[in-house]
Amino acid sequence: MARSREERNARDTSEPKGEVPKEQAALQQTSVPHEIPSGFGLGKYRILERLRTIHNGVLYKARDAMLDRLVTIKQMSPDLVDDPLACGEFKREAQLLARIPKEARGLVHIHELIEAERGLFIVQEHVNGDWLEILVSKRRADATDAVRLLLSACRGLDVLHSRRIVHRDICPTNLIVTSKGWVRISNLACAVHEGDNTSPPVISAKYAAPELQAGRDHDARVDIYSLGFLIYELSVGRPIFTSHFADIAADPQTADDLWRQWHLDRQLSLPDATSLNSTVPPALS
Repeated sequence: MARSREERNARDTSEPKGEVPKEQAALQQTSVPHEIPSGFGLGKYRILERLRTIHNGVLYKARDAMLDRLVTIKQMSPDLVDDPLACGEFKREAQLLARIPKEARGLVHIHELIEAERGLFIVQEHVNGDWLEILVSKRRADATDAVRLLLSACRGLDVLHSRRIVHRDICPTNLIVTSKGWVRISNLACAVHEGDNTSPPVISAKYAAPELQAGRDHDARVDIYSLGFLIYELSVGRPIFTSHFADIAADPQTADDLWRQWHLDRQLSLPDATSLNSTVPPALS
């Protein structure tokens, strides 16, 4: 059975104290075992800094010395290097990324897959911007940005779906908002070819479609569901959204189970966005 994002990240990041939202904490920099130090060389790449830790790897900002450009390098988690299944999933992620045309908008593109002494590495383009989770948490993205972000995210999904790739983990921690304000979809660790109904390695219970939560057959529509739920939260604003779902959000320890129950209950639905936040344009609502 797939584990939640919080369960998989527990070994890499500690639960934050104070007012820091759980989702934002997943993006914060913390010391991790086997962290690659700044200045380390990986072939022609030089590690500059660690960016974030995700369920199956660590992201680093690096420089391509030969082409004099920045890249992002995803290292497979060192504790997974002896797991044949995890290695296979990591290579599959790279292969799915390689199917995306370089000119396609709305996605992060791969440069190469490296197998080295320290394990497997995906080298991909470096995107200047912020994770949507950070922007939402800091209230730097709201309904005024929703249409633009929705449009660019849909472009990225359209590219994936036209190649029969289902992302299966559309959530704020996997969307980068560029310096120009457009979304780039990242992290295909949970992605599969359409028709592959195996359970994803992690499920973001707050955003995942009912079919994923229940382990049922699914297709590309699960990505549309997740994006719609995400845009709804962005539009009404997280404080209002959290207040509306106060019973679910009250205890982080039970939130995943309660979100799963909510998404699986066909009798429940989201209220009109304008009823929660009058600033949401009626057309968007």
